[in-house]
Amino acid sequence: MAAAAPPRPAFRIEIAEADVGDLTARPKCSPWRLPYTFSPEPMGGAAQSRAGLHRLLDAASFKFLTSLAGLALSIAYTGFRNYRLRLIEHALDGFNSALERQMPLATPAFLQHEANETLQQSAALQTFGNELAVSIGQAFDSAFGQRF
Repeated sequence: MAAAAPPRPAFRIEIAEADVGDLTARPKCSPWRLPYTFSPEPMGGAAQSRAGLHRLLDAASFKFLTSLAGLALSIAYTGFRNYRLRLIEHALDGFNSALERQMPLATPAFLQHEANETLQQSAALQTFGNELAVSIGQAFDSAFGQRF
C-alpha cells in the first residue's frame, strides 16, 4: 500500500527573523507591519487556483440561494400565519357577539339600575303589605263590631 502524500499548503507563509537575545528591546518590525508575510503566488499553480476559486464561488452561490429560499419561506410563513390569525379573530368575534346576544353585558351602571329597581319594588311590596294588613284589620273590626 502506498502512503498518502502529505497535503500541500495553498499559500507559503514565511516568518521574519527576529533577534531573541534581548526580550526587553523594542521589536524590529513596526506596529503596521506584521512579522510574517504571505507569498502572493499559490503553490499549486493557476489551474489549482482556478479550481479553488470555482469551489469558493459555488459555495457562495449556494449560500446565497439558500438564504433567498429561507427569506421566501419566511415571507410565505408570515403571510399564512397572518391569514390564519385573521380567521381565528373573525371566529372569536362571531362567538363574542353571539354570547353578548344571549347574555347582555352587566356593567356596574346596569347592576346599580337593577338594584335600584329591586329596592323600589321591595318598598312598593312593603307598602302594599301594610295597606293590605290595615284594610283586613278594618274589615275584621267592622265585621266583629256588627256581631257584638
